[in-house]
Amino acid sequence: MNIKTSYYELVERDSENVSVAWKAFSIFFYFGSIISGICCSCTLSYFMDNVDGNCMLYSSLTFNTSILFNTTTVSFDVANSHWGKGSICNFIICVSVLSILCGLSWATFFMMCGRGGSTHQGLARPWRIVYPALFFNAGYSIVSIVSATFLTNGIETFCSNFIRNMHAEDCDQVSQYDFSYFASKPVDLVGLKVAELTAWLNAGFWMLGFVTIFIRCICAADFELVHVSTSEPVPGLDASQAAAKVADLPDTDTTTVSEN
Repeated sequence: MNIKTSYYELVERDSENVSVAWKAFSIFFYFGSIISGICCSCTLSYFMDNVDGNCMLYSSLTFNTSILFNTTTVSFDVANSHWGKGSICNFIICVSVLSILCGLSWATFFMMCGRGGSTHQGLARPWRIVYPALFFNAGYSIVSIVSATFLTNGIETFCSNFIRNMHAEDCDQVSQYDFSYFASKPVDLVGLKVAELTAWLNAGFWMLGFVTIFIRCICAADFELVHVSTSEPVPGLDASQAAAKVADLPDTDTTTVSEN
């Protein structure tokens, strides 16, 4: 028989032939975004509670200092001090909380689905969640980077108040002072550094999740290329000769359709 047409078609790969690493890495990065989101939101909220719910980011503070019994006491000059906008802190906390909820949702979706490709176990065609996850990860990576940038710049502005007024070298030295303004509530500026670190980790996990799924799409890991050909019988060629001619075709994934 003669080959009439020949072409390649992209079809779903069998789930057993799809690497489980694609699913495992995605779930790992989602859980990373959950943990980092919890740490960032908790540490920032705790520090805000220590300053009576005020937002310390981008604040402009002045101090009055006094020395008594070799102890330096620092109090705020309330009249000349200005806290940062509460909307900035609320935005950063909301981004962290949403990261927890979204990361948990996407991790659940990926755990409910199989490896990918075509499967009869769990949800059918699990690759269908890959493309929505790709666009969501890309969008939330941008949001988390913006949030982490706001937090970093806000902390630098907050620390500059102490460096300028107390002549401290960095924020780490501020914890040695006794802040009478905060009454019995301790002030640990290390918590702000933890919030900053976990905010960038959160952004990193979303970006790594995006890169993983992007590579999965580029490699077409859930699909395979199949050679499809259509043929028609040659006049005067009996069945045994036709079968032998088909057997001489290249040994590849081929679907042959005969036309009578």
